[in-house]
Amino acid sequence: MCIRIFLGFSVLICIAGGPTRASCPLELNPPSVVVKYGDPVSVNCSTSCTDHVGMGLEATHGGTALQLNATNVTWIVDNLEDWTIQPVCYITTSTDQVTKTLPVILYKTPDNMSISLLNHSGPMVEGTEYRLQCDIQNVAPLQNLVVKWYKGNESLLNVTYSNSTKTPVDVSPTLTITPSRDDDGAQYRCEAELDLGPEGPQPPPTVSSEPLDVTVHFMPRNILELRDTEVDVGSSTQLKCNSNGNPPPEYSWTFYRAPNVKVENNDTLIIEDATGANIGYYTCFARNTLGMVSAIARISVRGADPVCPLQLSADRMVIKYEDPVSVLCSTTTSAETLYWTVDSQKINNNTWSVNRLLKWDISPYCNATFPGIGSCRKPLHITVYKTPDNMSISLLNHSGPMVEGTEYRLQCDIQNVAPLQNLVVKWYKGNEFLLNVTYSNSTKTPVDVSPTLIITPSRDDDGAQYRCEAELVLGPEGPQPPPTVSSKYQIYVEIRPQHQPTPGSRNIVQPTAKPKGHNDLLELNPPSVVVKYGDPVSVNCSTSCTDCEGMGWEVTQGGTAFQLNATIVTWFVDNLEDWTIKPMCYITTSTNQVTKTLPVILYKTPDKMSISLLDHSGPMVEGTEYRLQCDIQNVAPVQNLTVKWYKGNESLLNVTYSNSTKTPVDVSPTLTITPRSDDDGAQYRCEAELDLGPEGPQPPPTVSSEPLNVTVYYKPHINASQLPKRIPVFQGYPEELVCEAKGNPKPRIQWFYDPTKLVRDAGGNLTVYEAGLYNCTATNNVETSFVVVEVILKEDYLPLIAGFVAIMVVVISVIFIFIYSIYYKNTKMGRYSLKDAKLSSTPNGNVAQNGGRNIPLPMTRLSQPNIIF
Repeated sequence: MCIRIFLGFSVLICIAGGPTRASCPLELNPPSVVVKYGDPVSVNCSTSCTDHVGMGLEATHGGTALQLNATNVTWIVDNLEDWTIQPVCYITTSTDQVTKTLPVILYKTPDNMSISLLNHSGPMVEGTEYRLQCDIQNVAPLQNLVVKWYKGNESLLNVTYSNSTKTPVDVSPTLTITPSRDDDGAQYRCEAELDLGPEGPQPPPTVSSEPLDVTVHFMPRNILELRDTEVDVGSSTQLKCNSNGNPPPEYSWTFYRAPNVKVENNDTLIIEDATGANIGYYTCFARNTLGMVSAIARISVRGADPVCPLQLSADRMVIKYEDPVSVLCSTTTSAETLYWTVDSQKINNNTWSVNRLLKWDISPYCNATFPGIGSCRKPLHITVYKTPDNMSISLLNHSGPMVEGTEYRLQCDIQNVAPLQNLVVKWYKGNEFLLNVTYSNSTKTPVDVSPTLIITPSRDDDGAQYRCEAELVLGPEGPQPPPTVSSKYQIYVEIRPQHQPTPGSRNIVQPTAKPKGHNDLLELNPPSVVVKYGDPVSVNCSTSCTDCEGMGWEVTQGGTAFQLNATIVTWFVDNLEDWTIKPMCYITTSTNQVTKTLPVILYKTPDKMSISLLDHSGPMVEGTEYRLQCDIQNVAPVQNLTVKWYKGNESLLNVTYSNSTKTPVDVSPTLTITPRSDDDGAQYRCEAELDLGPEGPQPPPTVSSEPLNVTVYYKPHINASQLPKRIPVFQGYPEELVCEAKGNPKPRIQWFYDPTKLVRDAGGNLTVYEAGLYNCTATNNVETSFVVVEVILKEDYLPLIAGFVAIMVVVISVIFIFIYSIYYKNTKMGRYSLKDAKLSSTPNGNVAQNGGRNIPLPMTRLSQPNIIF
């Protein structure tokens, strides 16, 4: 048992015994208190027990001594300032002591509150993270504190504390924010609220900081009002540029500086008397200290063509192979970039120069990018020429003097001349012009050609001199006079004997005796052979001579020994592999030896053939020149070779060779092409055909390369038949504009129009309801094409016409009814009267007359009973 005695201080005496029990209940009124720091407080402690010794109240402030036989004691403090006070009411009985502690919450609102921005001063920047701090001084108790963050009236965050400290403390909760442009001018504040429960003051005590005004700087986000415009040539228009940003943006423009363009107040661009120089792109820039945004509008000028302000010191040049060349590219306005491209090579210079031009097929382009215009380029057209290395005239299939009246062919062998299409071969006899030979082949690399001239000489031509001239006609840009190389050939003509007959006698021509040893004594069978490399061959040599000593074959492979008194010998080889073999059959007589050489053509088809694209890889671009090369390996003889170029089944070019080399060679003929859009997916191939004459295999041996599939990129072509430039639309009726474009790669279709217009955009189809300009743009990697459609609003007269027709039908119907009523009244319904009626002479007398019309009118005589009144 424990007894509490108050003697100015609390004494607790415990005596061993039974357990403590609440024999006397205590009641506090109020049962708990919430007191503001420094305020008074008063609580009654009472009991219903009557058999106790006494009661009291123990507290560091306002406690009472033990009051004997009391049933009520009061705890009073004038100004409570003890943060840890725990008042205890107690009652003492004869056997034990009962206590009850009063729950006390002493609170204090903050002395001061302020909000500040940590580690930063001045305006905030959009998208950057910042921390706001709320400094709260001298608040208690902490575990009842709720700090609330607000942006305007929007609640952002609540901060609570679990610390059970009862004495006043300072706290500094923070709020992390990432402001956007919408937060410019926003007010942030923090509130300290003491949530003291239902016993505490209602509403809870709250102290708020002064608001913190924030300024947010942000870069311009978009350009407003700027849109594509189309204007008629000679008319005026303007572009407006506007954007938002903080600080307010400044505006600038880039465009092709045509003289009729001016900028007002930096944000308005005005074009007066529009021309082709105004076609292009106009870029507006809005910038402030944080960044920049731009937008592009295209201006189209109806009735004008765009300009490319590039100038070359020479648009066309004719250069001799291995000579130097230099061309300057300049502009009439400032360019963002200026460079040359030659094939796939880029040259960052305004001058393209070469010390020795060693390319036959070369396509230099001057390229530039201009503000507003964009990219444009200008080609330099170059013709590279080369005069022949060698020229000679020969007589085909004949040697020695010609015979009067016989037809012969002269051949002019021209080696290594270019370009072939500029070559004119002129044939002369003495100074007499005979023939011009021209070529349509567009091959630019040097070739060998062998034009021929057919002649039938007369006796006057004996000793005549023929010549051929190779003249390169290179146009006004080429050298004057044109470069010319010539060759001469003198002929001799055997004149047939002419005998003057005497009267009554015959013309007698004495035969010319064959010289001894003439090779007509020998006959070869076959007279010539065409043999595939490694194949067998067999030829008989026979003679009709009976007084000859013997005959044989002299040859590097398969020859025979001299055979006495033989009339036939055979040359036989199992596999012929000698490219220069010249088998010779001979016969020996008592006086001389006669020989005859067997013409042998040993041929070989190519081991391999392939076709490739020179100096380029990937898809081709329409309108650009390319060279295909056909690599043919190990073919012979080359002078019998014809290389045929095909696109699909279309023959493009035949290439022949005059080289008399008999051993196998590698050749690489080329074909220059300028693909069009129709060539996308085309297959090019080359064929090597050995034309070995009638003695060779038929058809001639042919080897073909694998086809080369070409992909051609070409700019979009908008289907104008589906999209006319001017379309009428009736008020209240929608019109569907169909934009279809063909291109490679597949173009992307996009419509541009005034955003205030009512439209429905479904890919390439645009349904419009209002008049205006609608720009269909098709874009791919090659170029951008566009068509501007002008939709014109027309009145719909169909309802008016229908109404007019309806009114006319009604009017005509009324007129018809009126006329018919008059007709019916006058013809079907006559006026009848019984006045002065005359009975007819009919037997029954029941007929009257109608007003003199003599129309019988039946009548009935009425008797008295028939009359009713």
